[in-house]
Amino acid sequence: MFLSTKHHLAIFREHKQRALESGLPPILNPNEVHEEFKARLGVNGKVATVLTGIYGSMWFVYFLVLITAGWMLLQSFLSKKAFDPYPYAFLLFCGNLIQLVGGPIIQVGQNLSSAHSELRAEADYEVNKKSFADIEAMQARLEKLELENHELLQWLKEHTVSPQPIKGSRPKSQS
Repeated sequence: MFLSTKHHLAIFREHKQRALESGLPPILNPNEVHEEFKARLGVNGKVATVLTGIYGSMWFVYFLVLITAGWMLLQSFLSKKAFDPYPYAFLLFCGNLIQLVGGPIIQVGQNLSSAHSELRAEADYEVNKKSFADIEAMQARLEKLELENHELLQWLKEHTVSPQPIKGSRPKSQS
């Protein structure tokens, strides 16, 4: 994993501190994006994240189905003494309140999720840029080494004495 050892993390933090001191935007460590996002969240963001987790779960749907069914059964059994008889106006009012409050909370949670995704994408982009620069540097070095090897091979060909056959021996036949 990228920057996973303590040594690499220490180097990254030192580089990040130097970038902050120089006024450049800090580079995100892809392994610390989640922690960085949590650090940027305020109280409202944390509350919205928790409430989105509650509202956006199937357990909340099951809870609402049970409450609705229980409410309707209770009011049906109480018939004449029911405080919310059919068509269950108070139940509908409560459902509307849940929708009115839950909708914006889910939208805020989606915005936070989108911001988290953008932070991860930004970190990935920085890693890709760094990798591309490193690959270009390695390619340039490989081309330089290839050129040096070619020059060395040429020099060896020019300065190497070809072996002379020993007198009295027969040259090897080529079949």
